[in-house]
Amino acid sequence: MGTVLRLARAYVLFMAVVFLLGQVLTGTLSPGGALAGAAGGVAVWLSRRLAARPGPRAALGACVAASLLGVGLHAHEYYSAPHARGSYYAWVLVGPFVVALLLLGRGALPPVRIRSPRP
Repeated sequence: MGTVLRLARAYVLFMAVVFLLGQVLTGTLSPGGALAGAAGGVAVWLSRRLAARPGPRAALGACVAASLLGVGLHAHEYYSAPHARGSYYAWVLVGPFVVALLLLGRGALPPVRIRSPRP
């Protein structure tokens, strides 16, 4: 699971930079994209911090939820504006971003304790 989390952190960080840098390069401000990028970057930082030492997990859950909300707002903004034919939202990149965020969000849940049945 450690390798999967490292890959998820790397992809979320990459997409956070893409969301934020895309706005700078195009000269437009998208509140959804900014929220997805900023909250995703903070979620990666909190995930690494919680992996090193235990701490409050609610902040990680809030950042993951805010980033998912940002993805939804960004997609809504994209689909509510008219576009040229053949212009599609980048679900190929955003889909794995959502899955990686959910993997990071798993760290916000309390640890599962499996109890063996009593004989």
